[in-house]
Amino acid sequence: MRKILYTSGCCLLLYFSSAAFAVTAVSTAASCPNVYNGAIIVIPGGGVAPYFYSLNGGLIVSSNTFTGLAAGTYNILVTDAMGNTGSTTVFVTVAGFLSSSSTSVSVCSNELPYQFNNINIYGPGFYSDTLTNITGCDSIITLNVSIIPVASSLTNVTICTSQVPYFWNGQNYSSSGVYTKTFPAPSGCDSIATLNLNVSNADIWLGTVNSSWEEPANWSCGVPGPTSDVIIDAGTVVIHANTTINSISLGPSANLTVLAGVVFLVLN
Repeated sequence: MRKILYTSGCCLLLYFSSAAFAVTAVSTAASCPNVYNGAIIVIPGGGVAPYFYSLNGGLIVSSNTFTGLAAGTYNILVTDAMGNTGSTTVFVTVAGFLSSSSTSVSVCSNELPYQFNNINIYGPGFYSDTLTNITGCDSIITLNVSIIPVASSLTNVTICTSQVPYFWNGQNYSSSGVYTKTFPAPSGCDSIATLNLNVSNADIWLGTVNSSWEEPANWSCGVPGPTSDVIIDAGTVVIHANTTINSISLGPSANLTVLAGVVFLVLN
């Protein structure tokens, strides 16, 4: 600051002129590009206290510390008690960095739900999650999911005990159950065939030929034997020869006739 003395008439006048003074600053880096935790400490290098500070032309404050800053360039203006000013430009750097990655997967439809970072995925689409990279900043990972349909078939079969074994896809089956066969596919997703097999002791009266018990075509499973559970819902049935069956169920309109001298034995 300069002081100039001069006279004007009867009086001695003092005139003070404003001058600039040096300003330095120390910055602390923001931890990540999208985080506001950088800081600046301003150090006046001259002038008369107290000092007042302004950041990027903003509010004038008495504190020489600015916090909550993102990475970037800042202009600092300092004014002292006499109106003198000083300024400086400060760079707040960033310590870490953001990162991202993208991955594509193909999932067989019978492998759903597909798990991605503890997220259950049930269909195709883009899915993302935010993790933390080695610098402590956000790492965004994106997964592109496509679903490959799995070919499948279901065969329902009911057969009589006299018709076992049942041959299906290269293998014989003799008891009721659900059986599957897997076939490799070029897509990498196996096709699955399912057999729902019901082996039944029930022999149902059809009566399509005549009334004779001994006619195989009159029965759903051929002429009943000792292990057969016979069902006659309706119609007239005549037994001509000795016969043994496991059980029998007769409907209200069914008529069963056993000829004289013939033994008809029902075990249960």
